[in-house]
Amino acid sequence: MSVTLRFIVEDVTTQLLTYKDIRIYRSATLGGTYSNIADVALVAGTFYYSHLDSAGNLNKWYKYSFRNSTG
Repeated sequence: MSVTLRFIVEDVTTQLLTYKDIRIYRSATLGGTYSNIADVALVAGTFYYSHLDSAGNLNKWYKYSFRNSTG
């Protein structure tokens, strides 16, 4: 089974002034340890982003953050 994660970045122009991508994390439990599974590049003029987690399922927990060029 896989899961497609979808993100909307409403003001991508402003986000690009500071950040270069969306970092996605996954955990087996809500309070567990989250591991980085992907980085999705921010693109000027693009508001809708997605990532296919082929190892994920609906029983996993996900979170994301914006990441700048220094990590």
